[in-house]
Amino acid sequence: MISSLQMGFIPSSIILKCLRMWKKFDCVPRLHVGMKLSTIIFLDPIHIEKISRKCGIDDGLIVIEVSEGSVAEELGIKAGDIIKRWNRKKISTTVELENLLLCLCEKHLDKKNVMGSNLDLLIDIFHVRKRSNDTIKLTVCVSNDVEKVVEGTYAVTKDNIRGHDDHKVHGEEASHGINDEEDGDTKKCTFSEGD
Repeated sequence: MISSLQMGFIPSSIILKCLRMWKKFDCVPRLHVGMKLSTIIFLDPIHIEKISRKCGIDDGLIVIEVSEGSVAEELGIKAGDIIKRWNRKKISTTVELENLLLCLCEKHLDKKNVMGSNLDLLIDIFHVRKRSNDTIKLTVCVSNDVEKVVEGTYAVTKDNIRGHDDHKVHGEEASHGINDEEDGDTKKCTFSEGD
């Protein structure tokens, strides 16, 4: 997981967890989620209000970038989508997410799983282009390498998603006043200034 904010601050809780894991595993294992994320609550108040009115969401993490070839891209997660919950836990900041991912990783390795093994995460996501809520099973890799998010280039449509029905747990249709613009076979969600 990579936060989109470029700041030099690492909370002590993260540092202490990393040190504990280093002592335990001789490395700092990480879960690679294949996305860059940003926190809604740190946006300007006008943008927060627009998201709240149009999507019915007032906190969570906005997907800024999805890594090319990642499971997240294959599942149809796109920039602008909003992740509301991770493993049924409400996560509002990237620090909360990092703490959760480190804890999950540590528990996974404590069960004698090895580096390079996979772990399933359930994420509750609002797809802004489809205006729908889904719970998706995201399979992530446990690694001690640095995660590099390479911006995805292909548009995910119904036609090119194959074999991933087992990742979708449930979906709910939501109706919100979001402006849609057609872009070939894909839809882009925009927030017009007059809204």
